[in-house]
Amino acid sequence: MPIIFITGAPERIYRTLSFGVGGVAHLQKPFTPAQFLELVHQVVSPPPPKPPARPPERVAGTGADGTLRCGTCQRPLRVEDAMVT
Repeated sequence: MPIIFITGAPERIYRTLSFGVGGVAHLQKPFTPAQFLELVHQVVSPPPPKPPARPPERVAGTGADGTLRCGTCQRPLRVEDAMVT
């Protein structure tokens, strides 16, 4: 269950403590009913949907000559100036 701390104390340490003990929000008095309702809606609303995962890009493939090639640029892969096969 989400916890919203409401306090009249202006010191920053109370905000830090609120989150440190597991609070999800901190509201300092005075506040308007609209501010309170907006905060409650933020806390109880489901998170926005995650974008769909991108399919993995092709990392490497084999060229016509049998050399290992970069999947994006199709350049031959080299390790310390030696061709990777």
